[in-house]
Amino acid sequence: MNDRHLNIDEIASIKNKFYFEQDKKYRLQHPDEDIPMESEPSDEESDLSIILYKDKEHYQDLYGNIYEITKDNQMGTLVHKSK
Repeated sequence: MNDRHLNIDEIASIKNKFYFEQDKKYRLQHPDEDIPMESEPSDEESDLSIILYKDKEHYQDLYGNIYEITKDNQMGTLVHKSK
């Protein structure tokens, strides 16, 4: 999977999904705070998602494998192989 090249739309979709989930968590933790609503992303589902692993953003595939995110938002080195 390391040879996979992500197109710009897929990268945007993955990032939007991650930031939407982060926003949702924040809103649940701060229910009394007045937070302006933004439109929800209408992106296709991807087989990758962004997770925080060792305090840094990484891609995670459907099998639980974790990959570095390169400077150009591509999949980098496999840092954790799921069992």
